Formats: sequence, C-alpha cells, structure tokens
Amino acid sequence: MQVTWRRRTPPPTPNRRPDPRRSSRINDSDDDDEHNIRRVGHLTLCKLRDAIARAQALSRSSWAAASAFSRHGPARADLTTMTPPTPGAPAAAVSRASATTMALTDLPYTVFAEIASHLSPCEAIAARRVSRTVYAALTRAELCISLLLRHFPRARESRELRTLLRRGDAALLEAVRWADALAATARRYHHLGAATPRTVDTIRVAREDHNGGLLRGVTPWHRFLRLDDKTAAFHHWDPAWACDATAGLLVHPVEGWRYVLRDVDSGCTWPVPFGTVNRLVRRVRLAHGLLVFEWCEKQPVGEEDDAHRHFATAYDVRRMGRPDGVGVGREDELYTLRRYRKVRRDDEAEVDECAVTFRCEWKIHSLGIPLRHQDRFFSAHNSTHYVVYIWQSSRSPWGEDEPLERLIIWDISVPSPSSAPAPSSGGGGEPRIIAQLDGAQLDHWGVRQRGAPALRCLALDDCTRDSAASAACGHVFIVEEEHRWSAGPHSSPTPPRLHHVKATGIPLSGSGPRWVDECGGGGVQSDAGGMPFCWRPADGAETWAGRCPCWRHDDFPYLTVCEVRDVQAGVRFSARHCFMLETLSVHVKPRLRVHGVPRPAPHTPRRLSSSTKTSSSHGGRNAKLTTVLGGAGEYKSRRGRASEAVREGRDNLGAGSESEFDGSDAIAREVQFGDDAWPMLLNAGYICGDERWLIGEATDGSITIMHF
Repeated sequence: MQVTWRRRTPPPTPNRRPDPRRSSRINDSDDDDEHNIRRVGHLTLCKLRDAIARAQALSRSSWAAASAFSRHGPARADLTTMTPPTPGAPAAAVSRASATTMALTDLPYTVFAEIASHLSPCEAIAARRVSRTVYAALTRAELCISLLLRHFPRARESRELRTLLRRGDAALLEAVRWADALAATARRYHHLGAATPRTVDTIRVAREDHNGGLLRGVTPWHRFLRLDDKTAAFHHWDPAWACDATAGLLVHPVEGWRYVLRDVDSGCTWPVPFGTVNRLVRRVRLAHGLLVFEWCEKQPVGEEDDAHRHFATAYDVRRMGRPDGVGVGREDELYTLRRYRKVRRDDEAEVDECAVTFRCEWKIHSLGIPLRHQDRFFSAHNSTHYVVYIWQSSRSPWGEDEPLERLIIWDISVPSPSSAPAPSSGGGGEPRIIAQLDGAQLDHWGVRQRGAPALRCLALDDCTRDSAASAACGHVFIVEEEHRWSAGPHSSPTPPRLHHVKATGIPLSGSGPRWVDECGGGGVQSDAGGMPFCWRPADGAETWAGRCPCWRHDDFPYLTVCEVRDVQAGVRFSARHCFMLETLSVHVKPRLRVHGVPRPAPHTPRRLSSSTKTSSSHGGRNAKLTTVLGGAGEYKSRRGRASEAVREGRDNLGAGSESEFDGSDAIAREVQFGDDAWPMLLNAGYICGDERWLIGEATDGSITIMHF
C-alpha cells in the first residue's frame, strides 16, 4: 500500500493561466488558518513537518509520505492511502473513490509517538486543545509515559514510574492518570525555568498560646559579618516550624491545636498530640520520618535557681492508606500515586491520612539549662539516634574558666511502652545514652569550641545502626565555619584568609579514626568551574553529611546563606548575600534544562534574560533574586563572580544526539526570582523544599510555600 500526502486544492484548469489574485487569496487564507491553529493550540503543521522529517524510526512508506509532505507544504495534514494498481492496468484505472483520507492522529502509534516526541513539552500539552481527536491521541497513557521519560528523565514522576516498571506492578501503573502527570511536570519545569512560582501559599504561624507562653528559641552565636561600615547576618534564629521536603510534610504551630502536621501539596492538616501547657518549645525537628520537639518546663527547677529542665519528645510520622484499603503498602510513599491516582466517583472525598505516633521522651540535660542568651545547644537526629551539643558560658565572674561543653548521643530506636509521655517517666523504654563527651574528650577529637565557637551545626549519617550486630555505627559530624569578616564576641581572634569550612566526624562506636574534611576556598576563581582550593564532585550530587559545606563560598565574596539541593531531580536552590546585595537562585541540571524547561517568550516584560539584575529597596537593603540553570540551555550564563560578563548559551532544545548533553560546556545558568522573593522566604535564613516547592519564612513570621 502506498501512502502519499494529498492537498485538498482543486487541480489547475488546463491551458489557463492561474489568477495571481486568486493565488494571493488562497495564500492569505492558508496563513489565516495556520495563524488560528497556532493561536488556539500553539501548534503549527510546520513543526509537525519538521518533526516527521527528522524522525529516524519511520517506516519506508511513512518516510515517503514525509517527503511528499515536505514538497507540498503544510497546507493539509491529511494522509491519503491508495490501493496500488493491478500490474498491467493503466494508471487512469485507479478510481479516486478508492482513495481513503486518514488524519494525522490515525497514524500507527509508533509513527505518531515519534512525531509527538519532537514537540516541546509545552507544545505537546497545548496541542490537546486543537480538537477532541488530537486530545484523545495526546492523552493516551502509553504516549504520556513515553513523553514523560523522554523530556523529564530525572523528575520525581519519572523516577517513581521507573520504580513501578521495575516492580512490574501493572495495577498501580493503570491507577495513575499519566496525562495529568505529564501536564503537571511540564508546567512545573516551565515555572522553574522562569523562576516564577505557579502559586504561593501563606500560612500564619501562632507565636503565643492561650496561657501567654512564648516559643522560646535557642539563641544563635553572637557573630556577624562586618566590612567597613556595612554589616550582614552570619547566624539566624531557628524557625518555629520544620519541614521534611522528601515526605512533603510541614509541622507548624497554630491556634487551638497548637501544632499541626500539614501536607504541603494538598494542604490537609492533622493534629500533633503534643501539649504545650506549662511548656516552652525551644526547637522543632522533622526528618527521617521522626518528629522531635525540644522543650523545657516553664518554671525553673528551684526558686533560687534559674535552670529549666529540658526534654525531647519524639513522634513517628508516616502516611496511612485510604479507608477502603487502597494504597496500603510501599506505594503510600510514592508521590505520583497520591497526586495522580484515578479516583472513583464514590471516593472522591477520601484522602490519605497521616499518623503521628508517640515513640519516646528523654531528658536532654540532667541539671537543666538556664533560659539566658549565654547558654546554647545544637542538635541533630535520624530515625535511630539523637545527638545534642551543649555550650554553657563560664560561671566565673572574672571569666578565667573555660565554657562548659558536652556532647551526648542517645539511641532512640526502641519505642517507649507508654503512650502518655511525662517528664518524670523512667521506664524501660526510655532512650539510653551510648556516648557522652566532655570538654577534654572533645579537645581530643579536635572539636572543642572554647570561647570563640566556630560551630555551625551538627549532622548524623543517614544510617547509624547495624541491625545485624545490634550496635551503633557511622559518625556524628561537627560542622564548623569561620569567615575573614566575622565580628562579634564569639568571633575568632585569628580569622582565616578568606573563608573556611570544616566537617569533623566522630565515630558513634567511640573507637576508630576521626573523619576530617575542610576547605579554605573562596579565593580568586581562575575558571568557571569553581574554586581552585575546593574539591567537590563535578555534578554536585554528593549529599553525604561528612563533606564540608563548600557551597557556602560558591560565589565569594557572596556568602551562600542556605541551599536546597534535590540531587535526584538535578534542581538546586541557593540564597546568597553580600552585605547590601542578596540573591535567590534555582539551578537545573543540563539535561533537565534542555528537555524540561522551554525558552521563555522573548516579549516577556518582566525579565529580558537571566543576566538582567533588578533591585528594589526592602528595609534599606537592596534585594536581587536569581535562578541558576545549569546546562547548554537558552538562558545566558554567569561565569565566576556576579560582576563578570554573561555569555549566551547554545540552544540545544530538540537536538538529535544526547551526546550534546554531557554538561562539559555547561556553566551555571541563573534566572532571577522576583524582587519580593527574598523577604517572602529568607527571614529566618532558612529554606527547604525540592523540585516541587520551596518553603521559607516571611518577614512577618508567616510561612511561604511556593509551588512550581
């Protein structure tokens, strides 16, 4: 069977010169039709013609059709199939009645899928509005799965799709609306590429309970940056909320329930069974499926003593299946199933539940810690262990004594048998201390802080328990940081030359060598690849807590205040400041940039290019917010320092070979957020999230959630 492209225009009359005015009217009509198609569906037949011409997997007959279409132009997108004439029969014997017209959507699936794969994600989604036939063809589950894996191979939906394919779970694959998943993913990376959130949610946070008790946070170090007459923050207070971006859960205080657990995507909330009567919350932690409240009693231990007993209460947090039993098992943790599951009409109102179960409670300090600004403690936890470092200033009125320092590690893997936590509980289920280091022992490991503390934070390995040996393993890491412009009572008398970060690992078993990783980078950047003093993976994919935070001096003299890195998706948000200048950026890996984020419209008045720097006054300080896209994309790249020149990147969108996506020529591509993003997110100097959303604290104390 021969397949040819047929134009629906009458053949010219023999021996008659074509009327130029008629040809002009026909061309104008074709242009109007093509313009209407582009306006309605953002899809032109010229784009399809080019896609067909580049398709290498087309069959021989379809390739002949593509060649014929290329010769005749895009006036008509119908296919005409003709029965070949019988051998020996004249060509005129073939009746035109035997010709059958076939629409473009009636092509074999492999051919149509190859054509659709050459459309950009936004064009493939917008083309659904052309007609019902095109909509039905472009929303087929198998086609949407192919486009999702092709355009967004590192997106969360694609990763979970590959998980289901490896399991061979056909039932769960059929339970997902893949057309909606493709549309939402394309929309997400469109907004990521433009550094503009799709929606912004604001959550009011309660700061005071009905009894007048305040949320008493832990005082940060008294260090700040000073250069001439300019100052900038170097430490921030802990926020009154916590977020587990991987699980998509947020815990924050509200009126009435006091603390609630919120689903970031759906907005559903569940009460947390933690009472705040006669308690002051010092810090909230949420990670590894474990919610930890660090709190103290409102009244001191004795009338003449200002020490308050401090405790930590842990709760297990996990998602539950639906009431009808759908979704019970490992698939509860799959975002794609929760977000795009096919819902029957009779359970549209049913939502997934989240259970908060008490695990255990323990006393942080045996004698209590005064609620004064001179005493501080830092903590970290995973699913099995909790560690706290306590620093108390000298009690001597003359200051000749060293500060009191202590590092304590608990094993919290065993749940408590009691479901009602109490400060005086001391049953067999109470967590046990596996290590306790005083000042001399900390000095032995080289992490004693003394009067000039450089401690930034604590961290633990993700897995610190050997189930086979029933013993602790891994390390607790003490992360330290010093800056040449550091000032204040806790600043070092001998600052580094530029900027110095260090991570020291102490084995939880108590024996073995220590781990030390330090970096004194921040010098003059000799090339666009980074700092000559700093070692780090080329793709920045390492998230092990034992690595020192070299990203803090990524763009010296800028200081990276905080960073959110979704390694699996290849997306990174970073917030930098340099005294009067502040930047907030999002970075997308080269492959995602090329396949996932289309070039923004050139007529957009808000942002001409990524090199455009806009600033506005916020409380007497200029704010500049940037989005960084890595890769050979369409945005302009910023090499090295912020003041250096910008060069245009190559446009590889739709390139035929994936060898162009190796990232060898991909420097950091930055696209700026709006001017209002910094005050909306960086009041606490802390942001969290992943490729789906970005969460921070606004200047009024409310929580801002940017959905992409």
